[in-house]
Amino acid sequence: MRAAAAYAVAQCAAAVAPLWDRSAAEKEQYVRASLLLALGLRDPAGSARTLAGAVMSAAPAVRAAAALALARNQIAWPDGAVAAVVSAVDADAEVGYAWCHHPDWTDELLVLADDELAAALLAQMLAAGPAATRQAGAWGMTVRGQARRSSPALLLPMIRPLLDDPDQDVRDHAVGALRRCGAASGQFCDELSGIAARYPQRAGRRAITPELKAVETLMLLDDPRRLDPVCAAVAGGHDVTSLRRLLHQGMPWSPRMLGAVQRRLAELSEPGCAHPAIPLLATVLSQWGAQAAATVPELLTVLPYAGQAVARALLRIGHRAPSGNSRSCAW
Repeated sequence: MRAAAAYAVAQCAAAVAPLWDRSAAEKEQYVRASLLLALGLRDPAGSARTLAGAVMSAAPAVRAAAALALARNQIAWPDGAVAAVVSAVDADAEVGYAWCHHPDWTDELLVLADDELAAALLAQMLAAGPAATRQAGAWGMTVRGQARRSSPALLLPMIRPLLDDPDQDVRDHAVGALRRCGAASGQFCDELSGIAARYPQRAGRRAITPELKAVETLMLLDDPRRLDPVCAAVAGGHDVTSLRRLLHQGMPWSPRMLGAVQRRLAELSEPGCAHPAIPLLATVLSQWGAQAAATVPELLTVLPYAGQAVARALLRIGHRAPSGNSRSCAW
């Protein structure tokens, strides 16, 4: 009740004197946390010294609240505050839901911090002993990556060790962070292709996996190594709806990509082969139109086994079969 009262007073823009009076007497850490956030909102200049002291030595929940209040008001942290805040994360400190602007208070902290402070926080969180703290840091990299354009340069040097972290969730979050780093994540294509290679085994387990994110990232980076995992997953009978969408709509033409699709089609064009990946590849070629003309021989070979998709690709490419060609009769 007292914690809620502190929140209510702060939201009503009432006088701050009652907040200060209660703060002097309050012993319960969750109430003190609410009071500090209220003071940070209503009296940021007057509470700066109190917040700086609390972030260094108070109970974990109070340290977390003080850190948020300092960050929200762009007040410099005292020396040693980063380690104190990370120790509060280690202790599983929480901030009252009413005071949170993000699902987790560490997410907001990593978004609000400048590059120097964010780098220091992440370095210590990612090196922490408790897996939950490393998970919070790894997920926070994605959150910051969504909010700050400058994030890739800050985050990329920290990601590589996370791909080998003993905790599965940390590894998963690291792949997700790479997904948000755009072209800068190209230096990780070898690692991503190794993760993507597991996609056929995990495609049917749940909708979004790190393997799926790895394949998507390779797609964004125009790396042809994305093809084999997708084809293998389709051959295994898995539903790859999200990847079909990307393959159909988000695969720009390039000589490198065209060569990869052509080679894959050639491998699937054995007599009597009705490989389920053929329509998928044919649809990719359809969107490239005349730029995919070099693949006509492979398309004609697989035409009897995936008629509709292959015929559409040949039409969009602009291929006209010579009169009397028996294979042309199929379409």
